[in-house]
Amino acid sequence: MYRLIAAESQNKIQFSALKLSLFPLGLEIKNVENFFIRSENLVSFSAVTVTMPITSLFSKKKTINIVIEKPIFALTDSLLKIKPGAGGSFSAFTVKHAGIRHGEIKFKGQDITMQLLDFNLQSGPWADGLAFKLTSPHLKIILPFNGQPLALEGNLNGDFRRQGSTWKINRLLWQTRDIVFNLNGRILKDGSFYLNTSAQGDPENILRPMLKELAVKGLAYANAKISKNVKNKIQIKADFTSPYLMLRENFCSGLAGNLSWNNLSRDLNLETAFDTPLSRSRVQVASKNGETDIIVHDIPFIHDGI
Repeated sequence: MYRLIAAESQNKIQFSALKLSLFPLGLEIKNVENFFIRSENLVSFSAVTVTMPITSLFSKKKTINIVIEKPIFALTDSLLKIKPGAGGSFSAFTVKHAGIRHGEIKFKGQDITMQLLDFNLQSGPWADGLAFKLTSPHLKIILPFNGQPLALEGNLNGDFRRQGSTWKINRLLWQTRDIVFNLNGRILKDGSFYLNTSAQGDPENILRPMLKELAVKGLAYANAKISKNVKNKIQIKADFTSPYLMLRENFCSGLAGNLSWNNLSRDLNLETAFDTPLSRSRVQVASKNGETDIIVHDIPFIHDGI
């Protein structure tokens, strides 16, 4: 069992206590610090417990249960560069249940930082494949938006499973202060992914860093496709609508538009049209190399430059 926990590690495991039990047969390691996952990615936890049912002793394939208490993951984007399938192989064991209690993840990438607090991850029976449920009262993501940091935070609930060599996200529901996001999709063995997301809420606080006084306020709906190919190109294409909104304290309706972005050029293009009491108006936004151009068509209450 100790080999299962420490497999493939070329670093010594530092812990404060080790406890063996007979009923049920198990091993508990307490207060593990700075355990290397890969490269500079680390994890510390207060305890990890592996138990084995007595009946499993008489089976060729050993069945175990794993519970990890209060892990703290310190991760970087180097973890995303690991080839799929890399890592230890525990062919002598079958995991029946696995769980993480009161965990924390701190991720720092080149552009994005993320913090997931007090999360719980619980697996179902693994006979039909890996299946997990995830809950957290606080997910915070900070990402660049038009040269300014944009922070979103809220509670997270979701479930996902492994199907063959791919991961299927059945549902991830993220409820922030202004917007609710709902996501599903697949992550493939080669590291590419295809995700569908929908959102509902008030986008004013998200749009203000880019659109400034042209940031709209009101109820909006959006659908987006997010994909990443084997060449690490991430692309976002979105459509959005709003039955009503406020722009510079003026009432507008019937908004419809689209947005596109990719991580290689980092160019963002947005087009939208909506009705004012006097005309059908349009706004075009193009952001490139940290500079944003905004073109306004037929908005009667905007007369000065942006």
